Amino acid sequence: DLWNEDFFMNKTLRVTPDINTQGSLIGELVGCLVLAYIIIYFSAWKGLKSTGKMVYITCLLPYFILTIFLIKGLTLEGCGTGLKFLFIPDWEIVGKTETWLASAIQILYSSGVAFGPLMYYGSARKKTDQIVGASFWIPLANSATSIYAALTIFAFLGHVSVTKDIPIDKVATSGPTLLFVAFPSLLAMLPGAHFFSIIFFIMCVCLGVDSVFGFFDYYIQMAEDAFPMLKTKMRKEVQVLCITIFSFIWSLMFVVEGGLHNFDLFDANAGHIQLLVCLFLQTLFIPWIVGMDKMSTLIYLRTGQYVPIFYILVIRIFVPIFSFIILIIAIVNEFADTDGRAAKGWNQGHIWGARLIWLIPLVAMVIMIFIPLKGVESFESLVENQYGIKFKENKTFLQKLYMNQAEFDVVNE
Repeated sequence: DLWNEDFFMNKTLRVTPDINTQGSLIGELVGCLVLAYIIIYFSAWKGLKSTGKMVYITCLLPYFILTIFLIKGLTLEGCGTGLKFLFIPDWEIVGKTETWLASAIQILYSSGVAFGPLMYYGSARKKTDQIVGASFWIPLANSATSIYAALTIFAFLGHVSVTKDIPIDKVATSGPTLLFVAFPSLLAMLPGAHFFSIIFFIMCVCLGVDSVFGFFDYYIQMAEDAFPMLKTKMRKEVQVLCITIFSFIWSLMFVVEGGLHNFDLFDANAGHIQLLVCLFLQTLFIPWIVGMDKMSTLIYLRTGQYVPIFYILVIRIFVPIFSFIILIIAIVNEFADTDGRAAKGWNQGHIWGARLIWLIPLVAMVIMIFIPLKGVESFESLVENQYGIKFKENKTFLQKLYMNQAEFDVVNE
């Protein structure tokens, strides 16, 4: 069987009938989890500098592997069927709100926009880095990588469709099945399948580690900002160890026999409405409350480049509107998709328990608005201290809408 989904679901994961049957821990998966967190610990314990060096390996290796797979996939019978299915849209599906919601959340995940670690890594850049150019090329490279990976998998899916005489829309898959069933089937077609299987799953480990240790750095920095005494009272290695142990214990729910059901429930809520709320608030705070003309001027003072006016218009107008629409769609779908949840065996306890994942942070964020924080400087104060300037407030609303320069007085040479 080319797919052999039974091996993954029943022999590896030992999936239970539904989420209400959790079963016991799976020893082999617990061992793999321990090994994964050991790798993550030693990748992250020295902080951002060692993490940056690791990224050269963890980011470049997947491109090498994908290239090998793509070359092989394009030689398979029926690859054109898969590529045709990839690039010719089904307008009925494109018109569904679920498609746009899934696309928006996926691009947030892959780009890191609205996630805390992205802002943390931004603060670690050199002050003179040309961020205007990077803000264009990085999203472009991100989307190009997604298309590159899609070419690989859909070439293979077209081959399966033709050789098995199965409609392509029935073959296309996603989620864990794509990674652990479809891709291994492609590996079996390569000369030296065992070697490439090892390389492929090393790549998967690299991608997983790459995602996790970025958050570890962020958690540590956030804790040190909130509790400055940690910098002197607890070594970095100990902080990473505490986070690693906590994360390992939390992850045990995914390596029980009902772990795949727990994963589906968590995946549906962990990066959901709260992520879209963060994105929407950022699109209000930076372009409108702070002002893109001020941000563009600050960037110019460091790098010699203003933010292009086209960027200003997109960030001020299109992005907030699009973010708001997607957020509304997410909220409506969250309370409308009762049949889909019932089909997965989720009861009201499961649904509302999972909703707490995003409800608690949102409620806490609202409460924090009314709690005065000592020692937190205003934006104007930070600009004055770091740049030695004070912005003038003399623009009309229309000028603020499109201008990429702000007038200022020098208060500290």
